[in-house]
Amino acid sequence: MKEIPFYLRAHRYASRQAFRYLRSGWLGSLITLWVIAITLSLPWGLLLISRYAHTIFDQWNHQAQIVLYLKPNLSQKIIYDLKTKLETNSKISAVNYISPEMGLARLERREGFKEAIAQLDENPLPPVLEIEPNSNLSPQEIEVLAEQLRQIPVIDQDQLNINSVKQLYTVLTIAKRFIATLAILLSAAVMLIVGNTLRLIILERTEEIHVMKLVGASQAYTRRPYLYIGLILGIFGGVLAWSLTFLFFSYLDFSLKQLNHFNIESVPALQANFFESFLFLSSCAFLGWFAAMVASQRYLKQ
Repeated sequence: MKEIPFYLRAHRYASRQAFRYLRSGWLGSLITLWVIAITLSLPWGLLLISRYAHTIFDQWNHQAQIVLYLKPNLSQKIIYDLKTKLETNSKISAVNYISPEMGLARLERREGFKEAIAQLDENPLPPVLEIEPNSNLSPQEIEVLAEQLRQIPVIDQDQLNINSVKQLYTVLTIAKRFIATLAILLSAAVMLIVGNTLRLIILERTEEIHVMKLVGASQAYTRRPYLYIGLILGIFGGVLAWSLTFLFFSYLDFSLKQLNHFNIESVPALQANFFESFLFLSSCAFLGWFAAMVASQRYLKQ
């Protein structure tokens, strides 16, 4: 049987030592894991909610509409050419043409307008183009698009319906900044938790560490088990945080689907996909390892 390389045996020994250290104070380790999990689950859950809200906003963003009132007596060819040109604009997802006759028919279907329209000698309505901007455009970009369309010579007047979308976009922007700040602060809190846990473990094994140094153990060899402790706390804390948010959002799933009553095309699942989950767990592992590296480098020198 081929012998395992020395560096692999060293890492295997260090990982076993890390689990042994954690098992020796299993109650404290369990409490630490739960504290890390709860601390990580808050920004993780808020990030998922932010992504969910952004998806809902993209669907609500379809309500942003630019209405172009064309000059009267334009030929159908001019209107058709303009509509075709606008449809090729990458910032526009749809263009709907409403002829004066169609507009008048719409008004007739509204209560109270039929009798008034019957008294008109001619149709006073202009041709109209309803522009639906792409859902990925911000309110500011939609306003720029409206200003560009306003410069078209055959446009007599325009109307931009964006106030509600702009307010929602502002709220989402503030929420994202708040979540990012909170994630940074709580990540720092996790590093402090891991660092304090390692400090206690190192203090309990001060004599053992001194003996290892006396027999010639290198700094890297002495520190390696503590790096694994940070890695283990980060990974298991992340898995526990992921599980907590999964259970919580599964419980809320039914309530969130009630948003179908608010004219939302489809309610997305409030769960992380594989890539997001992998990125979150990798970040947790790195956070634990980095905290352990900083803490062990400091306390092992004392």
